[in-house]
Amino acid sequence: MAALLLGLSAQAQLSADASLVAGREAILSRNYSKAIQILRAASERYPHDTRLKLELGQAYVCRGDLRDAENLFRSLLAADPSDRNSKLELAHALRRRRQLAEADGLYRELLRRNPSDEPAAIGLASNLIRENKLTEARQVLNSALAAHPNSLRLQEYSDRLDKGEMNLREVEEDGTFGESGGEPLRGETLDSTSEYFGDSSGNHIWAFRQALDARATPRFRNYLKTEERLFHSPIEPNQLVFTVGDELRAQVNEWLALVGGGGAVRFDDGKLDGTCRAGLEIQPVRRLLVSAEFLRNPVYPNGEAAEFRVMAQGVGTYFKWQPGPWTFNAWWNRQDYSDANTSNRGSGEVLRSFRAEKFLFEAGYRLTAYSFQSDTEHGYYSPDLYRSHLGVLGTQLQVGKHFRAEWAGRLGAESIGGGKPFHTAWESSLSGELRLGNWEIVPHYAYYHLVQASGAFRANVGIVTIRYRF
Repeated sequence: MAALLLGLSAQAQLSADASLVAGREAILSRNYSKAIQILRAASERYPHDTRLKLELGQAYVCRGDLRDAENLFRSLLAADPSDRNSKLELAHALRRRRQLAEADGLYRELLRRNPSDEPAAIGLASNLIRENKLTEARQVLNSALAAHPNSLRLQEYSDRLDKGEMNLREVEEDGTFGESGGEPLRGETLDSTSEYFGDSSGNHIWAFRQALDARATPRFRNYLKTEERLFHSPIEPNQLVFTVGDELRAQVNEWLALVGGGGAVRFDDGKLDGTCRAGLEIQPVRRLLVSAEFLRNPVYPNGEAAEFRVMAQGVGTYFKWQPGPWTFNAWWNRQDYSDANTSNRGSGEVLRSFRAEKFLFEAGYRLTAYSFQSDTEHGYYSPDLYRSHLGVLGTQLQVGKHFRAEWAGRLGAESIGGGKPFHTAWESSLSGELRLGNWEIVPHYAYYHLVQASGAFRANVGIVTIRYRF
């Protein structure tokens, strides 16, 4: 009987080991859904095997299910507060959720227990850099390098810190884009935005937007938005346009996401028209994002265009690549307009970032080219050809953990119309972000040229967004 029980126990252990191996293989192949399915089932069969639960939590983190991972790691720590692996994985999950203060505390606990804990030192240094505590980050790195002089990750962080080349995106350990296509993963948000636009020809716009971004399931997000836009022109009657739209984002697997949705626009005369968007986003390798979409939307940069009820539909593509301190962006779209016009528009930008203590500097170049089949003079951006070459200079300042400010300026030359000479052009923008608990206040100001068939008008835009994160 004892031999039989021993044999059954060995078989169960082998089954747990086999599940662990299969789960790890699925994670390595980036099939996180399969890994979660295998490890969740195995954890239910063998509830006392903490290895399976740890691996399941790591699969949750890889797929972006950070709350599930956090809850799982907390349950393991509740059962065994001295479990080093659970504490480390919980700190990693909290870091991904931007709960840096609690993650810092966990990393420090691990380092107090074992000053040679390399993963804890890497995690703490990463957090301190994101919090712009560069002096403290340097101390952590020096101590860790004394114990691990051959650590490539520690050496990389140290070298970049010395050269001032660290930026917030570079300290993400997994190096993957978030669900928003390049930014850190975020939770549910509720936004309220007020916007004012005024140009030198006397046009004024007041816009009010409300948006809810919520996770329906671990792989599906829903984005609901409404907007009221009031147009005032010195020669045209006021126009009030209302739009509503709903969009669903499905994360098919670790490198493919599908986006689709629709809505409606109601013009001032009561006419309704439909809007829609359908597209895909692909992240084939680390720090590379490519997307393509079909879009139908209203076109109303001012009241004159709103009066003509112009709608546009067409296809577009977007490309983003971030190798080290460099960023390459490019986009292009082709649209057919309801007034029989057609446009081809595109822009490309290359930026190089430099860090110095609390400041992040960016410098680069942007090329923009728009072409229209004809000048309809319906109030929207419609010279037959527009080109601009602008040098870019920007800076970002982080003040503590609660406030961040950004400024960007562009200077160069632009040509408005086919065969027209180039002349000096410039743009500027200033924005900030204040975080108070779950609340965020995001002000933004921009100056640029609004180009129409009759010329280029100076435009000033002020935007304030109040956001609550669930």
